[in-house]
Amino acid sequence: MIFNQFTEWAKLTQVKKFLIDHIDPLGQGVFKDGDDIFFIPKTLPTEEGEFEIIRKKKGVHFGKVSNLTKPAPNRIEPSCPHFSECNGCHFLHTDYDSEINYKQKSYTKLIRNTFNINENPKVLLASNRLGYRNRIQLHYDLKKLKIGFLAKNGRDIISTPRCTVMNSLVAIEFERLIVREEWIKEARKTNKRVGHLEIYDSPNGILVSWNKPYAQGGFTQVNAQMNERMLDTFSKHHVHAENTLDLFGGKGNISNVFDYKKRICVDLYDDETNNEFFNCNLFEDSALDNFKIKNTDFSCDFMIVDPPRAGFKNLKQWVNEFSPEKILYVSCHPATMMRDLWPIAANYTINEYLMIDLFPSTFHYEGAVLLERIS
Repeated sequence: MIFNQFTEWAKLTQVKKFLIDHIDPLGQGVFKDGDDIFFIPKTLPTEEGEFEIIRKKKGVHFGKVSNLTKPAPNRIEPSCPHFSECNGCHFLHTDYDSEINYKQKSYTKLIRNTFNINENPKVLLASNRLGYRNRIQLHYDLKKLKIGFLAKNGRDIISTPRCTVMNSLVAIEFERLIVREEWIKEARKTNKRVGHLEIYDSPNGILVSWNKPYAQGGFTQVNAQMNERMLDTFSKHHVHAENTLDLFGGKGNISNVFDYKKRICVDLYDDETNNEFFNCNLFEDSALDNFKIKNTDFSCDFMIVDPPRAGFKNLKQWVNEFSPEKILYVSCHPATMMRDLWPIAANYTINEYLMIDLFPSTFHYEGAVLLERIS
């Protein structure tokens, strides 16, 4: 038994040579050896070296570079000292043009597979690769006296006292809590040995929440500057609608920039006193029926959809019910967006699609597709 365990460990920790072929949608370098596929983070196309296999899952191998023998021409020195061990950023080892190129290729492939168009998306570039996040979530362990971001395995905590991704106000609170170790005293008040906290730059100032649901201070885009650029771009489309239905609308972040006679934002709200906001869990199968019961005379010619990363699998039901002339789908996970749009793709054509770099230095980006119903 012990021998078998040692053999399995030896197989996982073996050192192999690699030659990176391309970057996958998660920002990892891809190396193929016969029928075997290896994903190696923080590598770039054409790079060669040696790596260790650290995990296997269903015939797919995940590795970690142990020796880089041939760097790519577009490799640069990361601007964050924690880049090599932290998994929060993915592209700081290359220039910004390359980062955008990798993201654009990934997005274009998704669009092509769903709508059979080859044009590249319009790209809204970020002004800053770092120093933009207005909200961060950290995890702590009082027994180990560790605080930081979760490692990729979801268990270990990586300490990042010199993290550079936060905006200036969040960074000041981070300095007080983390670098000066004030967090230990405050975490003990929670009576939880293991937990998390969120530092949040809100309209009412910096908030710190302990062991509460994500975005406790109210959801906003983490990159305020890019959010404004995105909204400005949307507003230039001059969509005029009688009735706008804003699914996952929050406080109307997106629909606020459009013209309409009547609007209903559908989301989870604490207060239903405003008839423009309908309190509803859109992930429940009864959501559409509940909406129709309370809004019997509502029709929709413009539908906005801005769901969480999981997407909105029930989109087709809502589209079939209201048959909107135009749909604007905005997503922080374009793969689920394409999954949701596929069932209605035969009835709609793409007017424009955008890639908004709301999350520079990471593999994440915001995708937006403006659709028009085919007559």
